Amino acid sequence: MVYSLYSLKFRRFELPLHMRTAILSIMLCLLAVACKGPGSRDPFFVWAPLEPGFDSATAALERAYCFSYSPDTLLMLSRRLDSMASVDPASMVKRGRACYFMARYYDAMSPYSEGWKEKAAQKIRQAMECYADTARWPYDMFRIRYIREKNAPRTIERTYFYNIRALADARRFGDSLMVAGVLNNIGNVLAELGDSAGSLRYFQQSKAIFHSLGVTKWEQRVSLSEAQSLTSSSLRQSDSIMLSLLSYSEATGDTLFSTILHNLYSQHGEKKYIERARQLVTGNPGYANMQAYYDALLARELTAAGGDPDSASAMSSAPFPKSRPPCFRNTP
Repeated sequence: MVYSLYSLKFRRFELPLHMRTAILSIMLCLLAVACKGPGSRDPFFVWAPLEPGFDSATAALERAYCFSYSPDTLLMLSRRLDSMASVDPASMVKRGRACYFMARYYDAMSPYSEGWKEKAAQKIRQAMECYADTARWPYDMFRIRYIREKNAPRTIERTYFYNIRALADARRFGDSLMVAGVLNNIGNVLAELGDSAGSLRYFQQSKAIFHSLGVTKWEQRVSLSEAQSLTSSSLRQSDSIMLSLLSYSEATGDTLFSTILHNLYSQHGEKKYIERARQLVTGNPGYANMQAYYDALLARELTAAGGDPDSASAMSSAPFPKSRPPCFRNTP
């Protein structure tokens, strides 16, 4: 008898759609890991091996982040790894890695809840405490410190120099994915400092690595940063990148793409870009201020066009954010 996952039922209980989707994602993730040949090196798993089942679960988590799986899937995979570590209390390294991935989950979700940022910091501290001999596990220390440093208060100079060191470490470990992510970080720092030419060099290197790994969504996301950086030095080239991304479904489904639409609106003054940007953020947890910002812009457009003053007033009554939408910052 063949069962479809989307018709899966347990007696009188039917799994909700988001749970069925998460389970299917996990199965596909584990299948991708299992399909690696015995002599092949998985570019998404650079950790020192511990035990096949635990390593497979770790690799599945790495792929889930890399290919932007849903928060439900990330949480289920993280808890699965945590459970596997719990049944082997003698291995503190397993416990340390499980804590790291829970910290990574809380860090990824922190834009939606300020309290989760503290949970991420707490889990990182717990992860560090699991390693009695840190010199024996250099890659683990690299990954743990990366999350810790990412959330530490720091100047832009400290951010730059930390990422330069992280880039050297990622290359030394042969971690192509982390190399691509750190290159993007450095590009963003240089863009913030006004060095458009320098930022583009790092963005292009980052995109090339993501492309070679088949991580198309992250390649396109770096293009968002690239377009943002070009607005001050080559508006025509920036415009070309942004317009080409409009046809890319993964990018246009990303709330961060609203920043690019905002730029197109700023450059061309066409209301359709802000309307599309508002659609992207509406109903997304953590984006209420951004929605209010777009509502205010649309209210201004409505007023300028001689629209109903009451409608314009109602649209702009939400709290107005103090800054424009941020450019892309996160890495896989």
